[in-house]
Amino acid sequence: MKHVILAGDSIFDNGIYVKSGEPDVSSQLQGLMDEGDKVSLLAVDGHIINNVEGQLRNLPNDTTHLVISIGGNDTLGILGEFSRTTKNIGDSFLKLHDLRESFESDYIEMLTNALSFNIPTTLCTIYHPCFNHSDMERVSDYMSHSVDSETLQKKAMTALPIFNDVI
Repeated sequence: MKHVILAGDSIFDNGIYVKSGEPDVSSQLQGLMDEGDKVSLLAVDGHIINNVEGQLRNLPNDTTHLVISIGGNDTLGILGEFSRTTKNIGDSFLKLHDLRESFESDYIEMLTNALSFNIPTTLCTIYHPCFNHSDMERVSDYMSHSVDSETLQKKAMTALPIFNDVI
């Protein structure tokens, strides 16, 4: 029997984001499993990389597979950097380098901890954001009021591979 654990953020803890009556990720995965197999959700909406260690403290003893999707909220936290003025594109690259280094350090620490459990582990990259829709309330605190959603979308899609390469 398999026991799959979903750790991370709202990519897995997405019940409040699905339409009424529609299955969340955990339910969808459970529907694909064999009878007797289990899916457990440790992920928490809003969590960042540094929260995964605490989630894994609740890892059931019968865990056979661990799936982690984390990092999106960490990158949301840098959206404000997209509105900062720099002298030239080289300075912007240096800022992205520093942000990537910090992300990588946190991610490696999280992954080292996760792998210490000696359980087959799968990592998910950060999904492509969708800032060019009408519901921007969730990210409005992270961005300058002078940035329109189309511009933010372009900036985010350009920066995203830098962080997904770490994963």
